Amino acid sequence: MAAWWTGLLALVGCERAGLDSLEAGRSSAADVRQVLGTPDHLRTQADGTQVLEFPRGPEGQRTYFVWVDAQGRFQRYEQVLRPDNFARIGTGASEAEVRALLGRPAAIATYAPRPDEAVWTWRWLKDEREAMVFRVYFGPEGTVRRTETASDPRTMAGA
Repeated sequence: MAAWWTGLLALVGCERAGLDSLEAGRSSAADVRQVLGTPDHLRTQADGTQVLEFPRGPEGQRTYFVWVDAQGRFQRYEQVLRPDNFARIGTGASEAEVRALLGRPAAIATYAPRPDEAVWTWRWLKDEREAMVFRVYFGPEGTVRRTETASDPRTMAGA
């Protein structure tokens, strides 16, 4: 288990080093792609700024958003799977609003007790070491009913 964590931390360190090598206002969108690869999703804001989404791994515990201005210059990046972003999601928020805050979920499911409710799940790391899940429950109208944070059941003892 220790070797797995060491490998994960080395990978994260490499990724962060690559991101930290980007210079705001000087690095290009091509530089961003060289560091992170092809974005999973790209949104263009009204002012022409592009927000590129980079979820890490198939069910990764990090998702980076990268902002590139209308001239194609890197502005900043942010790891968005964090408690302060989760707290911004309130009852009544739309699926599009949630996606704009957190990026693509790791999983989307429905469960028998409430087949009209869609559950979006993101995996994330609390304090860079504790595996957690954040879930958003959407009603049939496509708006948030509730959210929850819990330990990732896949990493709990005996799981």
